[in-house]
Amino acid sequence: MAHNHDVDGFQERSSSYSTDAVRCDVEQVKGIGGQVSKVSGLVGNAHGKQTGKLAGTGHGGRSLTAAAVARAATSWYIHLQDLASRIATAGVEIVAGANGYAHTDRQAAHHLGRIGWADRD
Repeated sequence: MAHNHDVDGFQERSSSYSTDAVRCDVEQVKGIGGQVSKVSGLVGNAHGKQTGKLAGTGHGGRSLTAAAVARAATSWYIHLQDLASRIATAGVEIVAGANGYAHTDRQAAHHLGRIGWADRD
């Protein structure tokens, strides 16, 4: 038997309702977020270990070339810091997305149970 569903004014017609339609392994997604965050640490550590080593100190920084190399090195350090920060943010957002999915899933299950959809196929 077909069922009509009205969600916020949008009518959808389906032949059946299944709670198995969408699956998300929240813990696995959270683990991926943690792995992404670890990568940010590696990038940050690479930056920290190389600080002051990319540009030599030859000529005491008096030549135009030494000054240009120092500026390029500083720019590279800033880029690595920014990249590490963005990667860390992505990891946090992946974990937050997984948590949000789990919360929404629990809410939907609760609401479906309240309206009697929990036992329908």
